[in-house]
Amino acid sequence: MREYLHARRSELAEEIGTLRLEVMEKEKELAECRSLLASREREMADVDRAASAIQMVNRVQTDIPKPLPDIKATRKGTIKDYVVQVLSDHPGGLVALDILAKMNERFGTEFERTSLSPQLTRLKNDEIIDRRGMVWHLLDTGKDEGPDDNSSGPSMGDVSVWQAVTRLPV
Repeated sequence: MREYLHARRSELAEEIGTLRLEVMEKEKELAECRSLLASREREMADVDRAASAIQMVNRVQTDIPKPLPDIKATRKGTIKDYVVQVLSDHPGGLVALDILAKMNERFGTEFERTSLSPQLTRLKNDEIIDRRGMVWHLLDTGKDEGPDDNSSGPSMGDVSVWQAVTRLPV
C-alpha cells in the first residue's frame, strides 16, 4: 500500500507541475491579450473622438458606422440608471433626444423616446435631475464627502445619488 501511495504521489506531483506550467503560459497569453485589448480600446476612443469632431447635421451622423457598445459599460440596468450615468458625463446637460441617443449608443439599447419621457419625469420628481428650458441636468446633491458619505438624501432604490453619479459601469 505504501508503494502505491508513493507512486500516486509522484504521479500527482508531476501532473501538478505540468498544470502549473500551463497556467503560467495561459496567464502570459491573457496578459498579452489584455494589453492588445487596451491598445484597441484606446485606438477606438481616438476614432470616436475624431468622428465626433466631424460636423453633424441635426445631431445625426449617417456616414460613420454605429460604434460598438462599451462592454464595460454594458450592464443590466434601468432607464433611470442609464440617464443618470449619461448625464454624469455631461455636466452641461443634454436635451432628451441627446440623452436617448447617448444612452442607446453607450449601453447598446434601443429605447424609444416614449419610454424615456416618463423616466425623466420620475427622476425630476425624485429630485435627481432637473430641466432648464429643454436641457436636462443632474442636480447638485451637495455631497462633497464622496461615496463613503452615508447621509440620507435623494436616492435611486438602494443606490445613493452620489453612487449613481460616480459609479463606474461594470
